[in-house]
Amino acid sequence: MVEPCEFSHLNCFHVPHPQLEKPLRANGTTGLRVCWRQLFFSAFVAAWLKKIFGDHPIPKYEVNPRTTEILHHLSERNRVRDKDIHLVIEDLKQKASEYESEDSFFFLSFIPAVNDVTSDLFHTKSKNEEIKLELAKLEKNLTATLVLEKCLQEDLKKAELHLCTERARVDNRLQNMDFLKAKSEEFRFGIRAAEEKLSARGMDASLSHQSLVALSEKLAELKRQTTPLKKKLESYLDLMPVAIFITFFFLKSSLLIFPKGPE
Repeated sequence: MVEPCEFSHLNCFHVPHPQLEKPLRANGTTGLRVCWRQLFFSAFVAAWLKKIFGDHPIPKYEVNPRTTEILHHLSERNRVRDKDIHLVIEDLKQKASEYESEDSFFFLSFIPAVNDVTSDLFHTKSKNEEIKLELAKLEKNLTATLVLEKCLQEDLKKAELHLCTERARVDNRLQNMDFLKAKSEEFRFGIRAAEEKLSARGMDASLSHQSLVALSEKLAELKRQTTPLKKKLESYLDLMPVAIFITFFFLKSSLLIFPKGPE
């Protein structure tokens, strides 16, 4: 016959237990009521403690409904915690697997990236070497240009100094030229006035300055022409009659060409 247990909050039922009935009757107990829920909790707690401690001995504790309930509650919380830990472990394993896949992908992508970076680095180094060579050439050209610029500046200073000197000389010559022009005009007017005075006094036109200059030029031309003839006639001077005749002829020709004017 099943009857309600005194532990009504645990929803237990009491039933007669034949093995425990005799000891309890010796103590004056009229009957035995066993709570099956309490027995189930006790068995569950015992199994849980054995699982927890393993080969180690289980510590002794007072077996009563309260301790059994507390241990059962702890076992339930432990079970829930183990379940959560198991889920966390599975999640971590899944994430580790995903991370390993990503690592493999990144590693496979890393090798070409390293090759590309190495190629870019080599290209950059080559470009830097070319830039260094160009920079060295530019520095050399710049040095030569600076030297040339310095030489040009010195030449420019010398040219400016020479230009100043030449300008002063040209200015001096221009002043002298102006002075000479003025004097020339003055002399020209004086010569013209003198010629007018001489013409008024009845002077022959052949004795004028221009006529004398023309005769002087004509005489110089005749001397130039007779110089070869003189050299040619030197070979005939040994012949006395011929030399006298030639001399007489030459003098006569000279008198005919240059008649003696009035004094």
